[in-house]
Amino acid sequence: MLKNVRSLTFRLFTDKEDAQNHCNVGNGKLVLDFICNWISQVNGE
Repeated sequence: MLKNVRSLTFRLFTDKEDAQNHCNVGNGKLVLDFICNWISQVNGE
């Protein structure tokens, strides 16, 4: 399904982190921190 993918990151946010909700973010700080760290990592910072 991902024939031309060069990189793939998967992160499962769990109920132990209070971030398990699909439609409503349960732990916004955790999610945003993860996204910002991922962007920095991809950009080589």
